[in-house]
Amino acid sequence: MRRKWAIGLWIIALSFVLISCSEIIQDKPSSPIQTVETTAKISTPTPTPTPTPTLTPTPSLPAKAYMICIDPGHQAKANNELEAEGPNSKEMKPKVSSGTQGVTTKKPESVLNLEVSLLLRDKLLAEGYQVMMTREKQDVNLSNKDRADIANNAHADIFVRIHADGSELQSIDGISVQYPAENSSFPKTMLQPSKDAAAEVLKAMLDKTGAKSKGIVARSDLSGFNWAKVPSILVEMGFMTNSAEDVRMSTADYQDKLAEGIKNGIEQWITKRTK
Repeated sequence: MRRKWAIGLWIIALSFVLISCSEIIQDKPSSPIQTVETTAKISTPTPTPTPTPTLTPTPSLPAKAYMICIDPGHQAKANNELEAEGPNSKEMKPKVSSGTQGVTTKKPESVLNLEVSLLLRDKLLAEGYQVMMTREKQDVNLSNKDRADIANNAHADIFVRIHADGSELQSIDGISVQYPAENSSFPKTMLQPSKDAAAEVLKAMLDKTGAKSKGIVARSDLSGFNWAKVPSILVEMGFMTNSAEDVRMSTADYQDKLAEGIKNGIEQWITKRTK
């Protein structure tokens, strides 16, 4: 009996001890759990940019005081509306004709004129001249008076009109350069400079191409001359109605010679004019 009583007391005492420990544990503030990042930060190296090549600009040539206006004759479509042939003229002419065509190449004159004119432009720019183009594409609508006005408004030192010739006689070939005639409405003070320019350009073109000379020719019936107020010439590069010359004028080599000859003639004219 005593033994059962002793066991009961021991159980009661043990219960008190357990209850006290539980209260102590509950009263103790819990320590916050600190999360430690285990992923290590990997330092990514900044890629070295690919160096951009430094382009050295081509030194620009000093701009020469001379302004050259180039007019590639004709255009894709003719304009048969009428305009006066010149100031105070009662004579009316189509604003711009279609031009001739290659008898063998079938190339329109307007295309050939533009091809050589663009070469001439680039050659003059490379020498430092200022250049004004009346057109740089086929799809335009510019009358002959419009073209002269462009040269006038640019205060061009010379107005260079680029054309090719045609004839009913297919045997005819060669280069000619036209200039305003004395009986035209062209300013009288510009007549001699124009004639001189025609002579210089023809000579230089013949030297460069070896073509046959058709001479320099005075014209009083060209609207492009009559409306101009600056020295003016019209280059007939050759006959598109002559099969051999037609084909030759469409080759890159001969076109370069034509443009080079015109440029050389202009430069020679300028040199003599400034002496």
